[in-house]
Amino acid sequence: MRFIKKAVFYVALFLIVIFGMTFAAKNPQEVTLVYFNFLWEGKIVFALLVALLCGFFLGAVPTVLAFFLGHRANRSRNKSPDIR
Repeated sequence: MRFIKKAVFYVALFLIVIFGMTFAAKNPQEVTLVYFNFLWEGKIVFALLVALLCGFFLGAVPTVLAFFLGHRANRSRNKSPDIR
């Protein structure tokens, strides 16, 4: 069962990478992004990649923080002496 999960994961990852590469190759358009005084001109693929990475980090940072805080709480709970 574990092999099937890994195989499905790697096939999905491969398909996502292929989709991303073909999307980048077929969409060479230049875009202009304006946000207040910030002006950026570049390819649409780079804008989407930056948005994807920002979303990843905005989701990963709280998740990792919650994991480590929960791990620390569990570790301190396990160190406390048992009251019998």
